[in-house]
Amino acid sequence: MPDHRAIEELQLELKDHRLVRELHWKTEVTSTSDWAKEWLASGGCRNSDAETFFPAVFVADKQKSGRGRSGSQWWSPSGCLMFTAILPTKVLPDATEKWSQLSLLIGLSIAETVDQFVPKSADLKWPNDVYVAGRKLAGVLIESNSVSREMHADWMIGIGLNVMIDWEDAPLELQSKGTCLRTCGASKLDVSAILYDLLHCMRGRILQWQEAPDSWQSAWRDRCMLIGRQLHIKLGQEIVAGHCCSINDLGQLILETGQGLRSIAAGEILEWT
Repeated sequence: MPDHRAIEELQLELKDHRLVRELHWKTEVTSTSDWAKEWLASGGCRNSDAETFFPAVFVADKQKSGRGRSGSQWWSPSGCLMFTAILPTKVLPDATEKWSQLSLLIGLSIAETVDQFVPKSADLKWPNDVYVAGRKLAGVLIESNSVSREMHADWMIGIGLNVMIDWEDAPLELQSKGTCLRTCGASKLDVSAILYDLLHCMRGRILQWQEAPDSWQSAWRDRCMLIGRQLHIKLGQEIVAGHCCSINDLGQLILETGQGLRSIAAGEILEWT
């Protein structure tokens, strides 16, 4: 955890750039998502500056119960950048059918931020993971919030980015699957600076998305690690196998199966070869 002075300086910089109104940082929490929900439930958004992009960001050095998509556990030791950012619905595109693309857009923002430390290396695994050299570097969890809907603070963007991990302490099943910026060769890693750069990139991508909802797709496809691979995807109780062709304009995965082309809006990718 940065010292208190560094956090105060970061908070002032974020406010000066109209990026984040409130920055909250703790050594350990259950999960930053739970923390954000408690803040929203207590009416934390009521006095939010309408001109500030993210009303609040919640950061923790360590999570006791971090989670990913479908309730999966996210190993959250010290050395990760773990945070949840509150995002107002008003900054999303007017076309509500585009909103499901948000996790892809955030993944792209992470990959573009990672390029500053490990140039031209970050790949995207549909729908919400960032990989480097075949190993998972970061994940995204998007949750909607109904508590503060009248205050337009409807989305919680949860991000876990591995920065400086001691992999000897990791669960065995993760040691061969995960990576971090330091392992990838990045140096001069400042978690505060990475957080600022990532939030800045997220704002830029979201604003561009708002103005031109299809603007991100080419950049995302260029990084997609699944195109051209054979996939097995779990859809509820069904397992679908097929060749990954691309993603469509709605951010759905296009799979060529034995029964023809199929668009996948949500699912768990079990295997890719």
